[in-house]
Parts: sequence; structure tokens; C-alpha cells
Amino acid sequence: MERNVSIDAFRALGALLVFSFHTRFLIGKEFSTGWTGVSLFFVLSGYLIGGRLLELADRELSLKAALASFYWRRVVRIFPVYVVFLLVVTAVALIIRDRALLDSLPYAWTYTSNFYHASSAYVYDPILGPTWSLAVEEQFYLLFPFVVLLLGRRWLAPALYAMIVAGPVIRWVLAIVIDHWPQYFTDKHEAVYVAGFTHIDAFAFGALINLMPASLCAKLGRGHVILAATAVAIALGWLTTGTMAGALWFSPTDAGAQLIWGYTAVDIVCMLLICRAVSRPTDSLGRATGPMAVIGQWSYSFYLIHLPIIFLVSRAPQTFGVEVPGWLLLIVAFALTLGIARTLYEWVEKPALRLRSRFDANATQPRPPPRSVGA
Repeated sequence: MERNVSIDAFRALGALLVFSFHTRFLIGKEFSTGWTGVSLFFVLSGYLIGGRLLELADRELSLKAALASFYWRRVVRIFPVYVVFLLVVTAVALIIRDRALLDSLPYAWTYTSNFYHASSAYVYDPILGPTWSLAVEEQFYLLFPFVVLLLGRRWLAPALYAMIVAGPVIRWVLAIVIDHWPQYFTDKHEAVYVAGFTHIDAFAFGALINLMPASLCAKLGRGHVILAATAVAIALGWLTTGTMAGALWFSPTDAGAQLIWGYTAVDIVCMLLICRAVSRPTDSLGRATGPMAVIGQWSYSFYLIHLPIIFLVSRAPQTFGVEVPGWLLLIVAFALTLGIARTLYEWVEKPALRLRSRFDANATQPRPPPRSVGA
């Protein structure tokens, strides 16, 4: 799959949306739609990972060779900067002996933060917050390759449709379980949001783009289609909850069962945005595509480190006994996050990415033909 600058631009958009969500308190905003950046990342991952796996499936490789190629590329893409980040956090946690941080670390190291986050044992810490979504993605990477490689193009579409249906069903079932046994979970809405496989439909929507005819993808990526889908999602939120929070946030109540269907509505909008990027690879965000594409290359590190930097910057005025406007703290936090993310990309991510082709030589050999009877 060739590099698409518009896809990089949407990576940047996802990171900036999440950053805006976590800095809303600095400018006095009670709510923000920035959390949708996580949904955009999930749909993007479904598209990119699905595309890569279909390439491997089309080459008729042995299952072992295809899995080796796929997982090696995931390892060199994800682990290096993540390990560097966790080593630093672990060292700091041991020095300052922060209980919440120390309790969170084993889950971050094992990519199970989402399960911990959903449990009643969870204690919020402002450093490892983003690791729950990385855990969700990693769990997707463990299972989805077998779905694509074993089913191939012919049977993948029905499987993806089943995953799309399964998403709301899983959220509905989990919500019922939490209602019956609330003592084992954190807040219901948060638990459903972060728990494993509750976003399976997001990944399926992304992967489905790879199976679409180019003409259909181009039609779905038209501006008026995206605006219409966004308007419908907002209108449904308003009509079912009767509140602005329900329209632009997600209602903190059970009104309108938005907890069940709302994420699917957001995922559909994200899918349409990615269709636009795929069908218009150089102009999806207009003149901003170039700069945004550059930021998009740093988006993984940006996402990983933004929350601890926001926390440290927001605490600095209190520590030094000075008053600083919230908007200025926001700018400082953004500049620091961007600068450190670029450094991590250049010094950690980029060198590691050069190793991606290591298993590709082995992944050029087709499956061995079936042995004849009596051979």
C-alpha cells in the first residue's frame, strides 16, 4: 500500500482532536467532540491493517510467512517508541512512588489497560491514559490477521458485516452486565467505551473500504455526503436525548440508547472521511494537507506523550506560584508535545521503520501446493 499524504493528514486530525479534548479545561470548555479522534484512529487502523493483510492474502503466501511479515511490521512500528515511553514512565513512577501510576504500569506493559480502565479497581492517572486505546488496537492486531488471511477477499465482506452488527450488540450486552453487576466496573459509559471489542465495528468499517469499488468510495467521500452523515448523527443525538450534550458529546445518561448506536454513527462519518482521503489522496484537507501530513507522521508519538505533557504544563503555574492564562498553557503544551513527538519520530520511530522489510523476503514464497494422496 503506497503512502497517502491525505491518510497522514487524517492521522494528524485524529491526534489534534484528542489533544483538544484533553486541553478543554484550559480554556473553560465543559465538553468537546475531540474524543472522536479515537474513533477516527480505530477506523484508520481497520483500513490500513485490512489493506496490508489483503495484500498478503492476494500473494497466496503460506499462513506462517504472511503472519511473520505482518507481525514483524507491527512490532517495529509500535514497540520501539512505546517501550521507550514506558521505560521513562516506569523510572519516574519508581522515583516518586506514585501509587496510581505504579498500579497502571503492569497493564500498560501488557496491553491490557482497557480492561483495567473498565474495572472498579481503576484509579485515574494522567500519564498512561492513552494506553487503553493502544491496548484495544493491539488486541485487534492479534485476531484480525487470522480472519483476513483465512477467509480471503471472497468471504471477508460477510465477516466484516457481521463485525459491524456485533459492535452495537456487544455494547448492549456489556451495558446490561454492568447494570446487573456494577460493583465490578467503573462508570458504565466509560466502561463500555474502553472495554475490549466494543469498537469492533469501527475496525470493520475501515477494513471494508479496501473491498469497495473505487467509484463507490469516491461517491461516499464527497463533501455533501460527509456533511449529511454528520448532520444525521448530530440530529439523532439531539432527538434521542433532547440535549446539546447528547448531540455533540454523548449524553451521560441512558437516554435514547446512544451508548449503543452512537459510536456506530461516529464510525460511519469517519469511514466517509477516509473514503475521501483514499479517492482524493492529495487534497482531502485542502491546503492544510501538506503540513498536516508531516504532523501525521509524528502522530503516534504525539498521541502517546500528549497527556503527561498537558498534565505537567497545567501544574507548572501552581508549582511556581504564578498565574498563566489557560490559552498560553495550551500553546506551550502543544509546542512541547509537537517538538518531543518529532524528536521521538526521528530518533526512535524512523530508524526502527527501516527494519520493516526484514521478513518481506520470506513473505514472497507462495503456499506450498497440497500433497497428493499417497505422496
